[in-house]
Amino acid sequence: MSEPKTTSPAGSPEPAHPDRGFARQLDRIRERLLYMAGLVESMIAQGAKALHTRDAELARQVVEADAAVDAEEQAIDELCLQLLALRQPKARDLRFITRAMKMVTDLERIADLAGSIAGRCLRLVAVEPLPVEKHLPGLAHVVQAMVTDAIDAFVRGDARLAWAVIAQDDVVDVRYHTFLRALLAWMVSDPSRVEVGVDLQAVGKSFERMADHATNLAEQVVYLVEATDVRHREVRHRET
Repeated sequence: MSEPKTTSPAGSPEPAHPDRGFARQLDRIRERLLYMAGLVESMIAQGAKALHTRDAELARQVVEADAAVDAEEQAIDELCLQLLALRQPKARDLRFITRAMKMVTDLERIADLAGSIAGRCLRLVAVEPLPVEKHLPGLAHVVQAMVTDAIDAFVRGDARLAWAVIAQDDVVDVRYHTFLRALLAWMVSDPSRVEVGVDLQAVGKSFERMADHATNLAEQVVYLVEATDVRHREVRHRET
Protein backbone atom coordinates (compact mmCIF):
# COMPACT_ATOMS: atom_id res chain seq x y z
CA MET A 1 0.00 0.00 0.00
CA SER A 2 1.32 3.47 -0.91
CA GLU A 3 2.03 6.09 1.71
CA PRO A 4 -0.97 8.33 2.49
CA LYS A 5 -0.78 11.87 1.16
CA THR A 6 -1.68 15.16 2.74
CA THR A 7 -2.33 18.53 1.13
CA SER A 8 0.17 21.36 1.15
CA PRO A 9 -0.91 24.98 1.63
CA ALA A 10 -0.74 25.42 -2.13
CA GLY A 11 -3.18 22.56 -2.60
CA SER A 12 -0.67 20.10 -4.09
CA PRO A 13 -0.02 16.63 -2.60
CA GLU A 14 2.94 16.23 -0.31
CA PRO A 15 4.36 13.17 1.50
CA ALA A 16 2.79 12.11 4.75
CA HIS A 17 4.45 13.22 7.95
CA PRO A 18 7.51 10.98 8.53
CA ASP A 19 6.56 10.43 12.18
CA ARG A 20 3.12 8.83 12.11
CA GLY A 21 2.66 9.08 15.87
CA PHE A 22 3.43 12.77 15.78
CA ALA A 23 1.09 13.19 12.80
CA ARG A 24 -1.75 11.58 14.76
CA GLN A 25 -1.16 14.00 17.64
CA LEU A 26 -1.24 16.95 15.26
CA ASP A 27 -4.48 15.61 13.76
CA ARG A 28 -5.94 15.35 17.24
CA ILE A 29 -5.22 19.04 17.85
CA ARG A 30 -6.72 19.93 14.47
CA GLU A 31 -9.88 17.90 15.18
CA ARG A 32 -10.41 19.44 18.60
CA LEU A 33 -9.82 22.92 17.21
CA LEU A 34 -12.48 22.30 14.57
CA TYR A 35 -14.89 20.99 17.19
CA MET A 36 -14.28 24.08 19.33
CA ALA A 37 -14.85 26.32 16.31
CA GLY A 38 -18.15 24.55 15.63
CA LEU A 39 -19.29 25.27 19.19
CA VAL A 40 -18.37 28.93 18.79
CA GLU A 41 -20.15 29.28 15.43
CA SER A 42 -23.28 27.78 16.99
CA MET A 43 -23.08 30.23 19.90
CA ILE A 44 -22.92 33.19 17.51
CA ALA A 45 -25.93 31.99 15.53
CA GLN A 46 -27.99 31.10 18.59
CA GLY A 47 -27.10 34.34 20.38
CA ALA A 48 -28.26 36.38 17.38
CA LYS A 49 -31.43 34.31 17.10
CA ALA A 50 -32.18 34.61 20.82
CA LEU A 51 -31.89 38.38 20.56
CA HIS A 52 -34.07 38.60 17.45
CA THR A 53 -36.79 36.35 18.89
CA ARG A 54 -36.36 37.43 22.54
CA ASP A 55 -35.97 33.75 23.44
CA ALA A 56 -34.76 33.64 27.03
CA GLU A 57 -34.30 29.86 27.11
CA LEU A 58 -32.11 29.92 24.01
CA ALA A 59 -30.12 32.79 25.49
CA ARG A 60 -29.49 30.74 28.63
CA GLN A 61 -28.28 27.83 26.50
CA VAL A 62 -25.75 30.13 24.86
CA VAL A 63 -24.49 31.32 28.22
CA GLU A 64 -24.14 27.72 29.43
CA ALA A 65 -22.33 26.64 26.25
CA ASP A 66 -19.40 28.90 27.13
CA ALA A 67 -18.19 26.34 29.68
CA ALA A 68 -17.73 23.71 26.96
CA VAL A 69 -15.66 26.15 24.90
CA ASP A 70 -13.50 26.95 27.93
CA ALA A 71 -12.89 23.24 28.48
CA GLU A 72 -11.82 22.78 24.86
CA GLU A 73 -9.44 25.71 25.10
CA GLN A 74 -7.75 24.16 28.12
CA ALA A 75 -7.57 20.71 26.53
CA ILE A 76 -6.06 22.00 23.27
CA ASP A 77 -3.53 24.15 25.11
CA GLU A 78 -2.47 21.09 27.11
CA LEU A 79 -2.05 18.99 23.97
CA CYS A 80 0.03 21.72 22.33
CA LEU A 81 2.25 22.19 25.37
CA GLN A 82 2.87 18.44 25.55
CA LEU A 83 3.99 18.36 21.93
CA LEU A 84 6.22 21.40 22.37
CA ALA A 85 7.88 19.83 25.42
CA LEU A 86 8.18 16.24 24.22
CA ARG A 87 8.59 16.55 20.44
CA GLN A 88 10.45 19.85 20.06
CA PRO A 89 8.84 20.47 16.65
CA LYS A 90 10.45 22.58 13.95
CA ALA A 91 9.44 24.58 10.89
CA ARG A 92 5.82 24.09 9.77
CA ASP A 93 4.93 21.78 12.68
CA LEU A 94 6.10 24.42 15.14
CA ARG A 95 4.11 27.11 13.33
CA PHE A 96 1.01 24.91 13.37
CA ILE A 97 1.19 24.25 17.11
CA THR A 98 1.91 27.85 18.11
CA ARG A 99 -0.82 29.15 15.79
CA ALA A 100 -3.30 26.62 17.21
CA MET A 101 -2.62 27.95 20.72
CA LYS A 102 -3.30 31.50 19.55
CA MET A 103 -6.42 30.49 17.61
CA VAL A 104 -8.07 28.82 20.59
CA THR A 105 -7.60 32.04 22.56
CA ASP A 106 -9.46 34.03 19.90
CA LEU A 107 -12.19 31.39 19.65
CA GLU A 108 -12.65 31.45 23.42
CA ARG A 109 -12.96 35.22 23.38
CA ILE A 110 -15.54 35.07 20.59
CA ALA A 111 -17.50 32.60 22.74
CA ASP A 112 -17.30 35.03 25.68
CA LEU A 113 -18.73 37.77 23.46
CA ALA A 114 -21.54 35.48 22.28
CA GLY A 115 -22.29 34.79 25.93
CA SER A 116 -22.31 38.53 26.60
CA ILE A 117 -24.87 39.03 23.81
CA ALA A 118 -27.02 36.28 25.31
CA GLY A 119 -26.76 37.98 28.71
CA ARG A 120 -27.97 41.24 27.19
CA CYS A 121 -30.80 39.32 25.55
CA LEU A 122 -31.95 38.16 28.97
CA ARG A 123 -32.17 41.83 29.99
CA LEU A 124 -34.15 42.69 26.86
CA VAL A 125 -36.74 39.87 26.87
CA ALA A 126 -39.42 42.20 28.20
CA VAL A 127 -38.81 44.69 25.38
CA GLU A 128 -40.25 44.07 21.94
CA PRO A 129 -37.68 44.03 19.09
CA LEU A 130 -37.12 47.62 18.01
CA PRO A 131 -36.81 49.07 14.49
CA VAL A 132 -33.22 50.15 15.18
CA GLU A 133 -32.28 46.48 15.63
CA LYS A 134 -32.75 45.87 11.90
CA HIS A 135 -29.00 46.38 11.48
CA LEU A 136 -27.99 43.58 13.86
CA PRO A 137 -28.94 40.40 11.89
CA GLY A 138 -26.78 41.48 8.94
CA LEU A 139 -23.92 42.32 11.28
CA ALA A 140 -24.21 38.91 12.96
CA HIS A 141 -24.34 37.14 9.59
CA VAL A 142 -21.09 38.73 8.39
CA VAL A 143 -19.31 37.96 11.65
CA GLN A 144 -20.42 34.32 11.66
CA ALA A 145 -19.30 33.97 8.03
CA MET A 146 -15.90 35.41 8.96
CA VAL A 147 -15.40 32.81 11.69
CA THR A 148 -16.55 30.00 9.40
CA ASP A 149 -14.30 31.13 6.54
CA ALA A 150 -11.31 31.61 8.84
CA ILE A 151 -11.65 28.03 10.05
CA ASP A 152 -12.18 26.75 6.50
CA ALA A 153 -9.03 28.61 5.47
CA PHE A 154 -7.17 26.90 8.30
CA VAL A 155 -8.41 23.43 7.30
CA ARG A 156 -7.61 23.95 3.62
CA GLY A 157 -4.42 25.90 4.10
CA ASP A 158 -6.02 28.61 1.98
CA ALA A 159 -4.24 31.95 2.40
CA ARG A 160 -6.45 33.62 -0.22
CA LEU A 161 -9.58 32.84 1.78
CA ALA A 162 -7.85 34.06 4.93
CA TRP A 163 -7.06 37.38 3.22
CA ALA A 164 -10.73 37.64 2.20
CA VAL A 165 -11.72 37.26 5.87
CA ILE A 166 -9.29 40.01 6.86
CA ALA A 167 -10.87 42.32 4.27
CA GLN A 168 -14.32 41.70 5.76
CA ASP A 169 -13.30 43.37 9.01
CA ASP A 170 -13.73 46.75 7.32
CA VAL A 171 -17.24 45.72 6.20
CA VAL A 172 -18.16 44.93 9.80
CA ASP A 173 -16.77 48.27 10.98
CA VAL A 174 -18.97 50.13 8.48
CA ARG A 175 -22.05 48.12 9.48
CA TYR A 176 -21.38 48.64 13.18
CA HIS A 177 -20.97 52.40 12.85
CA THR A 178 -24.11 52.62 10.72
CA PHE A 179 -25.98 50.81 13.50
CA LEU A 180 -24.37 52.99 16.17
CA ARG A 181 -25.37 56.23 14.46
CA ALA A 182 -28.97 55.02 14.11
CA LEU A 183 -29.01 53.86 17.72
CA LEU A 184 -27.66 57.15 19.08
CA ALA A 185 -30.23 59.14 17.09
CA TRP A 186 -32.98 56.89 18.47
CA MET A 187 -31.71 57.37 22.05
CA VAL A 188 -31.36 61.16 21.72
CA SER A 189 -34.94 61.46 20.49
CA ASP A 190 -36.23 60.05 23.79
CA PRO A 191 -34.07 59.94 26.97
CA SER A 192 -36.21 57.13 28.40
CA ARG A 193 -34.65 54.86 25.76
CA VAL A 194 -31.13 55.20 27.12
CA GLU A 195 -31.12 52.07 29.28
CA VAL A 196 -32.29 49.81 26.43
CA GLY A 197 -29.98 51.66 24.06
CA VAL A 198 -26.95 50.90 26.20
CA ASP A 199 -27.75 47.18 26.08
CA LEU A 200 -28.17 47.29 22.31
CA GLN A 201 -24.93 49.23 21.88
CA ALA A 202 -23.13 46.54 23.89
CA VAL A 203 -24.60 43.89 21.57
CA GLY A 204 -23.38 45.73 18.48
CA LYS A 205 -19.95 46.25 19.99
CA SER A 206 -19.73 42.55 20.83
CA PHE A 207 -20.31 41.65 17.19
CA GLU A 208 -17.68 44.20 16.13
CA ARG A 209 -15.16 42.71 18.54
CA MET A 210 -15.98 39.20 17.30
CA ALA A 211 -14.96 40.37 13.84
CA ASP A 212 -11.63 41.55 15.25
CA HIS A 213 -11.02 38.10 16.69
CA ALA A 214 -12.08 36.42 13.45
CA THR A 215 -9.54 38.65 11.72
CA ASN A 216 -6.93 37.41 14.18
CA LEU A 217 -7.84 33.83 13.25
CA ALA A 218 -7.34 34.61 9.57
CA GLU A 219 -4.01 36.28 10.29
CA GLN A 220 -2.84 33.10 12.01
CA VAL A 221 -3.74 31.15 8.87
CA VAL A 222 -1.74 33.55 6.70
CA TYR A 223 1.24 33.09 9.00
CA LEU A 224 0.85 29.32 8.98
CA VAL A 225 0.66 29.13 5.18
CA GLU A 226 2.95 31.97 4.10
CA ALA A 227 5.18 32.35 7.17
CA THR A 228 4.34 36.09 7.05
CA ASP A 229 3.25 38.02 10.13
CA VAL A 230 0.40 40.33 9.05
CA ARG A 231 -1.01 41.26 12.42
CA HIS A 232 -0.34 44.98 12.02
CA ARG A 233 -2.60 46.96 9.73
CA GLU A 234 0.19 48.68 7.77
CA VAL A 235 1.69 45.27 6.92
CA ARG A 236 -1.73 43.92 5.87
CA HIS A 237 -2.27 46.85 3.53
CA ARG A 238 1.18 46.43 2.01
CA GLU A 239 0.57 42.69 1.44
CA THR A 240 -2.88 43.24 -0.13
